[in-house]
Amino acid sequence: EMCIRDRDGVQDATSRYSDLQLIGRYNPNPNTSLDLRSSFHPLYHSFNGATLSGGIRRQLARVRFSVVHRNGLEVGQSDDTQLRLTTGFSLFRDKLRIDLDGSYDYDPPEGQTHVPDKRWRVQYSTQCCTFLFERLTRDYASGADRRDFYFRVDLKGVGKILDINY
Repeated sequence: EMCIRDRDGVQDATSRYSDLQLIGRYNPNPNTSLDLRSSFHPLYHSFNGATLSGGIRRQLARVRFSVVHRNGLEVGQSDDTQLRLTTGFSLFRDKLRIDLDGSYDYDPPEGQTHVPDKRWRVQYSTQCCTFLFERLTRDYASGADRRDFYFRVDLKGVGKILDINY
């Protein structure tokens, strides 16, 4: 460890060593995965945070998740933990697909909810066309929230014949 002065004249602690990265993966089969990542900061003698993610894919359903934790080691930063989950189901030989996606923020910024974004999607495919319905909700701390509804009809061999956004 050593102290240096930045151009602002304030002594800042630095280290000539980079973070030590720790990575662990487990894939028992091609459809299942688990991943753990973390890094150790030699200047602060602590872990910067950790990420645990994984997924399972099967013929009928699938799920992916990630949990991210960041330590607020830097001045002015606080700890942050977020969970993201994506799941979906396929029915009737993939003719009907239902997907859900969202995130949960344990300690959201001022003015933002614990569930800042969520999306659901339903897709139905026939021999000649595909119908898609999607609802997206995003909450931002700035107040510029989004509430989108999307509907589309695709004709095979032709493309989009109806595309509506609200």
